[in-house]
Amino acid sequence: MKESEDGGRRRRCRRPQTHASDEAVGVTRSHPQLHASEEGAGVARRRSRSQIRATSEGAEVICRPGVFPAALASPIEDDDLLREILLRLPPQPSSLVRASAVCKQWRCAATDPKFLHRFRLHHQKPPLLGLFHRRKDDIVFTPIMDRPDRIPPERFDLHLLDMDSHTMWMVELLDCRHGRVLLMDTLWDEVIMCEPITGEQHRLAVPPEFVRNRFTGAVLCAAIDHDHVHGSCHSSPFNVVLISALGGNNQPIACVYSSDW
Repeated sequence: MKESEDGGRRRRCRRPQTHASDEAVGVTRSHPQLHASEEGAGVARRRSRSQIRATSEGAEVICRPGVFPAALASPIEDDDLLREILLRLPPQPSSLVRASAVCKQWRCAATDPKFLHRFRLHHQKPPLLGLFHRRKDDIVFTPIMDRPDRIPPERFDLHLLDMDSHTMWMVELLDCRHGRVLLMDTLWDEVIMCEPITGEQHRLAVPPEFVRNRFTGAVLCAAIDHDHVHGSCHSSPFNVVLISALGGNNQPIACVYSSDW
């Protein structure tokens, strides 16, 4: 009995260990906490997949232009908004040229006369393209801007204004202002007001009192519009003013020509 009891004890002592081990194996396989962990891992995997799907769907939404609202799809289709954007481009000559090359809509907006007027009003003072000066027996244009706004010197060649190299040495440069050039042709006693941008020119006879004496002159824009911006004055009226000194006492005299007369 004792041995049996001892054996029973031993068995009882061993059985719980063995049973615990067996249960532990079962627990390892089916314990709720560990099972929950497996479920949690499954949930995490499902969440990860759902997040990945959501992310990929979001990427599809971003890449798919048809998903955007119509109001946000192409805001520059609004002509008023497009003009406001173009209005803030720099005043360099190439700005509107490049913008007009984008598409037909931009070209129509950038070349509209009303918009061009607003563009000049917005920037006020236009950039200086270059200057005219005498070089030996010629009067040449020297550009001062960098590319792509640099104007080729031959673009404003005064030889294109019915003047050849044989007579240019007899021409004096009097003034250059607001896109116009004032010259004195000593061969014919005339002053020449020319616009290099358009090629237009006006020849004006010099009074005899000025021919006998040295004189100077200036060409002035005569536009009276309150919103006129000097710099693009080729379509505006102009005045030519000649000033000289008369007689031995150097009495000042002046002569004014107006394109409106």
